[in-house]
Amino acid sequence: MTFLREAVRAVPQVRWALGVLGVAAATSLLFGLFTNKLVGIAGTVVMLFLMVLLVVFARGVATLAHTSLKIPALFFTWAAMILTIGCVALAASSVFFNWPLARRELLSIGTSWLGLAPPQLPTRELPFRDERVQLNRLLPGMLEALDNRAGEDETLRSLAERGSLRLDNACLVVGQPGEEPRTVALSLYTLSMNGNSCIVTNGNTLDLTVVEFLGAGAIIRSFDEPALTPADAPAGATGINGRNGGTVSIRVLRRIVGPTSVDLRGQNGGRGGQGTVGLPGQSGSRGADAVRGVFDCRAGGQDGGSGGKGSQGGPGAQGGTGGDGGTLILIGVAARDASQMSDDLRGGAPGLGGAGGPGGPGGGGGLGGSGDGLCSGGHAGAMGPAGETGLPGSPGSKSGSNGRRVQKASGS
Repeated sequence: MTFLREAVRAVPQVRWALGVLGVAAATSLLFGLFTNKLVGIAGTVVMLFLMVLLVVFARGVATLAHTSLKIPALFFTWAAMILTIGCVALAASSVFFNWPLARRELLSIGTSWLGLAPPQLPTRELPFRDERVQLNRLLPGMLEALDNRAGEDETLRSLAERGSLRLDNACLVVGQPGEEPRTVALSLYTLSMNGNSCIVTNGNTLDLTVVEFLGAGAIIRSFDEPALTPADAPAGATGINGRNGGTVSIRVLRRIVGPTSVDLRGQNGGRGGQGTVGLPGQSGSRGADAVRGVFDCRAGGQDGGSGGKGSQGGPGAQGGTGGDGGTLILIGVAARDASQMSDDLRGGAPGLGGAGGPGGPGGGGGLGGSGDGLCSGGHAGAMGPAGETGLPGSPGSKSGSNGRRVQKASGS
């Protein structure tokens, strides 16, 4: 430092060379910090302008201290100082505390306000129209999870390599309703969902990461409407419990265009099985045989007894419980523009109880007594009445709990 002071004293112009070196060092630091170098340059110019204003106003106060312009000069000096300190404080708060902007957003601010468009990365696009699409038809890499430790530039390049997906009145199906729930990662550069396009998760967990999400009028849902209620259980069996709505995480890096509906309702409980059929009634007794005299008939054959009443049918089985509503997680731009996403996260309703079983059939009438000679035989007894229908089963024990919505500034 002593050497530098002696150099400035000997050659005053050296102080300007030191200033140039300081600016060069600051520029190098900015290029390393900001992903968009134009933003760093523009920020530096703005800060230098504010500093110049502060110096000018301070000098003006000294010059105008004894004139009628002293108060305006003081006002502008303090205003410039507060503006400069405020800008620095807010920028530092965003970098270290993610407020009022997330650090990732601050360091990758677009340059449209400078009249310059951000560079576009070339991507492949996979289109589908008017069909249901299974996961095995997507491009390699689209189903691979991203490295959360990667920087934004690396993430953008990785997503550009994986390609884009366009659905025109088409639906992407994640798994099948009967499968065990699993987690599926879907990593794309642009997801375009046009018309009545949809993504059906079937209760699985979906981690969606995109640079651009274009989903005006589209829907992401846990189950197709016909699958919201499972099939009825077989006779005597308890209703199938509804599946949970699952979790859908949507991370958008740059742009989202809605509105998009997210329906993660839990599945309703299935209806209980029908009760068992009642037992048949007892058969009627056989009528007495005819009694013949020597020259006449003492008694004809007696009619058979009526059959017994069938027993009551078995009670219906209990319905299944409703599944819980799903969880919607919005990250990054999806959280910032959360109004573009509407949601339905209700739990499923309990299943209906099964119908009571049919009553058992009445017992058969007894046989009539046999005739003999002049004596006629008896008639068969009447069939017994059918049993009463069983009681209906009780509904499922509970409804599913409602899901929740979570918004996060970043995926870290």
